[in-house]
Amino acid sequence: MRRGSWTALLLCSAALATAPLPLGCTGVRRDSAEPAAPDAPAATPLLWHARAPGGGDLYLLGSVHLRAVDAQALGREIQQAYAASNELVVEVDLSHMTPADGKASTERYAMLPPQLTLDALISPETRELLARYVKSRDLPADQIQRYKPWFVAQLVLVTELRAAGYDAELGVDRAFIDQASGEKSIVGLETIASQFAMLDGLSLELQELMLKDTLLRIDELEDSTRKLLAAWSDGDEAELERQIFEPLEEVPELEAYYDALIWQRNTSMAARLVELASDGQTRFVVLGAGHMVGSKGIPAQLAAQGFAVERIRVGAAPDAAVAPAP
Repeated sequence: MRRGSWTALLLCSAALATAPLPLGCTGVRRDSAEPAAPDAPAATPLLWHARAPGGGDLYLLGSVHLRAVDAQALGREIQQAYAASNELVVEVDLSHMTPADGKASTERYAMLPPQLTLDALISPETRELLARYVKSRDLPADQIQRYKPWFVAQLVLVTELRAAGYDAELGVDRAFIDQASGEKSIVGLETIASQFAMLDGLSLELQELMLKDTLLRIDELEDSTRKLLAAWSDGDEAELERQIFEPLEEVPELEAYYDALIWQRNTSMAARLVELASDGQTRFVVLGAGHMVGSKGIPAQLAAQGFAVERIRVGAAPDAAVAPAP
């Protein structure tokens, strides 16, 4: 499996940002991922403009969930698109999510029945990898045994990201949600419960593959995360697509994971966006970058349904064309 493997999808998904950690699993933060300096160049991530046949406008921005992002530090085209929009659309409206919501979803979808333990569900090899990891990070082993493999895979990923100085609770969508609160209405296309239900629906074999692969590639995570962030910040669509989807070429078993986490959700979210755009208003849409790229991405799906879709080149010269006015 190639470096980064399935984790690149979660780094671009709100499911990672909304997974509450068990008590004691906080990770030891190392400040290796310093915030951008004030005079650093503005990030120029992927941005599309999609106009519905009936006149509704969507500005589509690809997001990552790893670090604090100042919305004002993004390219001016992104700021203009947000200012021109009547409504913000995100995967999950975190502004109305409470700790109780996360706890309820975790108990329903992530926890094993009292008579089961995680060790009973995974192979001896994965069990040994997990035991060594838990001991090395001084994590609460008894608590971890209560959770399903998909959730523990996320727990390991979040723990390592925090140790590297990243924070999965921060990101582009959070920045715009905070900015829109009290300023624009916010629409969530999904809920934390629906995202957890999707992950819980994966086969046990696939869940263990996620956990095992994460444990095997801990030492590669920081480097692959840095490369993913660089591709996102540069608006490098081809490199993002390569990092996110190339593992499928070497591990066909991951296709069910991609289908559940990306492609099926792309279809349902695109259908919801078509419905929203029918009222002719202008919306600023922030979704995980993994949902935007590729022939099955949301921009491609909207184009197939008659939308006029164009990529906006963020960071263009001042005298170049900017985001088209609605």
